[in-house]
Amino acid sequence: MSEPVRLGVIGCGRVTERLYLPAFGRLSNARVVAVADRSQERRDFVSSRLRGCRAYASAEALLDQALVEGVIIATPPETHIALAEAALLAHQQVARPHIA
Repeated sequence: MSEPVRLGVIGCGRVTERLYLPAFGRLSNARVVAVADRSQERRDFVSSRLRGCRAYASAEALLDQALVEGVIIATPPETHIALAEAALLAHQQVARPHIA
């Protein structure tokens, strides 16, 4: 059996709390390993409910430091394009082999 997909969540507001958190417990092939939010209170609240989950103060820190294979962007809609682009660029940097 393969390892679960490692997910990050960017945005720990009410949608994440009320909709995503209950759903995360039912995932069998994925696991949330990192969350990011500017509010320490929100990121601590969400991460404390997910076993082994690390909390980051920014999306950039999560994308730079957490080894995630996918992200859920749960921020205001006007931020989605920039965050999706940042996630894709971060993935390309990790996935691309380094040639010296």
